[in-house]
Amino acid sequence: LADDMGLGKTVMLLALIIQSKQERPSPKKEDAARPKATLVVAKLSLLPQWEDELKTKTSLSYLIYYKQPGTKIPTKEEMEAVDVVVTTYGSIQGELSRKNPVLLACNWFRVILDEAHCIKNQKTLASKVCCSLKTKHRWCVSGTIIQNSLDDVFGIMKFLRHEPWCLPAFWKAAITKPMTSASDGGTAEDQEAGMKTALDRVRRLLAPLMLRRTKDSVTK
Repeated sequence: LADDMGLGKTVMLLALIIQSKQERPSPKKEDAARPKATLVVAKLSLLPQWEDELKTKTSLSYLIYYKQPGTKIPTKEEMEAVDVVVTTYGSIQGELSRKNPVLLACNWFRVILDEAHCIKNQKTLASKVCCSLKTKHRWCVSGTIIQNSLDDVFGIMKFLRHEPWCLPAFWKAAITKPMTSASDGGTAEDQEAGMKTALDRVRRLLAPLMLRRTKDSVTK
């Protein structure tokens, strides 16, 4: 979900969570292990916004998981019992140093990465932990999916597990190589052609996966 800033991405996602909750079949004993909770990973500065939207616009049950000294860490069972758990990229990165990483132990129904460009570098700890979360559905949310390079998209594809584009060797051959080979001693025309090839492929890749509306398009 890559709508412009201010078009209500948070509210749209909360509506998605509510709709899937309403469509969920009546619980049965044999369905007790079926995941229902959504994990939202966001920047620390966005936690108050998520909490306010959850509190004022929904009746969803939720937990805010931000590890601070003296605070009790919710159990796996407590997290899986609510509709939404909101945490930070810092907290999820800290899971790697915990003896019992509760976020990694949970079976999530949906994981939403807010400001998903935070995992554009697939070598960072935050990216590695997010990619290892156990979940049925995966969402990336950002108004700026591409910030520095087309390679920024690879971190998103890796999290989404969108094959074959999430495979490093495939991405390198299809996107990185056309961009770099032309610039290594190539003419200006070669560089332009290589960049155009990579850009066209990324556009075709994102077209069926990405929803993007701008303020201008909404006004029209």
